[in-house]
Amino acid sequence: YLIILTNIRFFCSILSSSLISGFSVAEACTMNVNVKKDSSCFTSQSTVQLSSGIEKAMKDLVIGDEILTYTFQGARIPTKILTFIHQDPGHIGQYYTITTEDGNAILISATHLIFKVNEVTLTFQSVFASRLKPGDFIFVQSQTTHDPTPVKVVRVSIALYEGAFAPVTSEGTLIVDGVWVSCYADISDHRLAHSLMAPLRFLYSVAPKWMGSRGPFIHKHLKNMFRPFGVRLLGKETFYDMIQTNEI
Repeated sequence: YLIILTNIRFFCSILSSSLISGFSVAEACTMNVNVKKDSSCFTSQSTVQLSSGIEKAMKDLVIGDEILTYTFQGARIPTKILTFIHQDPGHIGQYYTITTEDGNAILISATHLIFKVNEVTLTFQSVFASRLKPGDFIFVQSQTTHDPTPVKVVRVSIALYEGAFAPVTSEGTLIVDGVWVSCYADISDHRLAHSLMAPLRFLYSVAPKWMGSRGPFIHKHLKNMFRPFGVRLLGKETFYDMIQTNEI
């Protein structure tokens, strides 16, 4: 019921905004170069791998690109980019650098979901990136087998970086800077977020250019539409709280 009701309200709002204004969602957005602490994205210099194996910077990705990700069973597969929740090259925001003991490092915003793994049982759960600390384990792509491998986090730091990019794939996950992560942010449960986004993924898969895809417009609507319903029905602990970030 939550998924149906929330998405009906979301699409009514987004469609009316586009039709009333007479121009696309992309044109309704303006570039914001102010420093933001609540980015829910990756930086311009973050990288992914295309299905061909070629590395590509986040800022150069386009709708329709096929990039690599993992299934929940650990198989590496291609997945198509359907849209961008956020796509702002001029954005300046705070990002976490999460470094693992093999020397790998991912740049990721505090609210973005990443998979924290139990290195013994190999079970995992989605957590906000800001909740990770040295000693935790995350899935890093093996340089030899390319399998998702639990690797220990040894350092977490925060710094300002340029760009804010949040691609949405058909699988709902992707490999960024060699680390397996979710496409989603702000809500703590990846599977719930993936379900809530199902209508949007479908719409973009059939008409990606009609709705537009650039700027912070979609991201703002997702927060404004999903959070009020979610907090009332699921509890505020399900959603990201800026006050609870780690002290680093």
